[in-house]
Amino acid sequence: MCRVKKVQNHNTVITIHSEDNQEYLMMGKEIGFGKKITERVEAEPDTSVYSL
Repeated sequence: MCRVKKVQNHNTVITIHSEDNQEYLMMGKEIGFGKKITERVEAEPDTSVYSL
């Protein structure tokens, strides 16, 4: 489970993983649509996740 740190656009968000407090860039179709800071998101199977 990840917490949103910053919404880049509808398809990209920067998140913080709850277990290791590492930042990740998540890219996927409409993953950031309607999301707010501190909201929790889960990576879908088609989502690309990159470590920062």
